[in-house]
Amino acid sequence: MNAISINFSEFIQIQNNQTITTSEFIAQAFGKQHKNVLAKIEEIAKEIKADFFELNFKPKAKQVKTGFGCRETKSYELTKDGFMLLVMGFTGKAAMQIKIAYIEAFNLMAEQIKQLSGSPKTTADDRTGLRQAVSALVSKKHIDYSDAYSLVHHRFAVEHIDELTHEQIPQAVEYVHRLILDGEVLDKPKPPALPQLNDELVLSIGRLLLHAQDMRLFVNRYLPAFECLGITNHGALWSYVHDTEPTFERVREFFLQQTPYQNHHLFSDDAIWVRRRVMATIKV
Repeated sequence: MNAISINFSEFIQIQNNQTITTSEFIAQAFGKQHKNVLAKIEEIAKEIKADFFELNFKPKAKQVKTGFGCRETKSYELTKDGFMLLVMGFTGKAAMQIKIAYIEAFNLMAEQIKQLSGSPKTTADDRTGLRQAVSALVSKKHIDYSDAYSLVHHRFAVEHIDELTHEQIPQAVEYVHRLILDGEVLDKPKPPALPQLNDELVLSIGRLLLHAQDMRLFVNRYLPAFECLGITNHGALWSYVHDTEPTFERVREFFLQQTPYQNHHLFSDDAIWVRRRVMATIKV
């Protein structure tokens, strides 16, 4: 097919205020089999980041009637960035001419969108301050550039920063600076939830207190034997017996206050047994 005879503007579509083409149109323009274009796209998918691929190569499926019923065919919708990535390796006598004609058609359609929207796009120079702010965010918060720009895209409901209007650029810069200073919406990890005091936890505290008191009685009983083994009167075992009574007293008071004998849903055989044993071993 002669590239001159192709109306490339017919190969560009507008969806959601964005210019796209399709893998089928590309195959037609470059005189390639569609299956080979699909194979090249899927090869690209393995070589680039998934978020960039998903943004610029959107799979489409449609049902095609055949003599035996219907079969599903696959194709892709490509943005201008996706198109450029795909065709940069296409060679041949007319390949460069076709690429230029395609890009001119993209630019023509983009200009029409700009005129219809009434909000002219910004230039790369206009966005210098925003790029600098994003670089600072990446450096300060140790995140990827793609993640940083995604925050801006989400905040202003655009897919690329070149869709920001002149009025939105300073707003975007201010937003990124807030992210740097405050860490706003950067998915800070939530602190672990504190355990809730309930009957089960109170009873567990009582059981732990009971075991600790029993161990304290045991250590006190055998302190002389431990001293014969070379443990002095100022060792950890001696301290466990003689220095911990204030702590035991506070924990016992808490547990006994939380387990009254009357009109309480913790009241059970286990609770009664633990409470009585705790009270029976109050003193060493």
